[in-house]
Amino acid sequence: GARQPQTELFAGTSECHQMAAEFLGSFGVPYEVVGGNHDLEGIDEFSTDRANLEAYLRIHQKPTAQFIREIAEKTLLVGLGSTVFREARYTSHEVIIDDEQLAWFEETVKSHPSEDGW
Repeated sequence: GARQPQTELFAGTSECHQMAAEFLGSFGVPYEVVGGNHDLEGIDEFSTDRANLEAYLRIHQKPTAQFIREIAEKTLLVGLGSTVFREARYTSHEVIIDDEQLAWFEETVKSHPSEDGW
């Protein structure tokens, strides 16, 4: 049946991600997501950022928080996603890209040099 309108904040919850996945998937084309700090804000549902991130990735059917897609010849769309909310060093308003993603990004840039037309 039809969903009832949300009256409470529910950013980062399974329900929130399910609604987003259903909407984005309804266009019938693959989609990517760039997760921000509030995408891990399901504090009433998940006790850790890791558990929240795992649900986010599973629901959106994504293997990692980062992605790469060639959208035209020698043109890449690259996205990195925040992996920390509760465990942020200073404030939950930080967007934190982990070292693994940064290493992946650096390798992506190195392996697609401008000299080759990228």
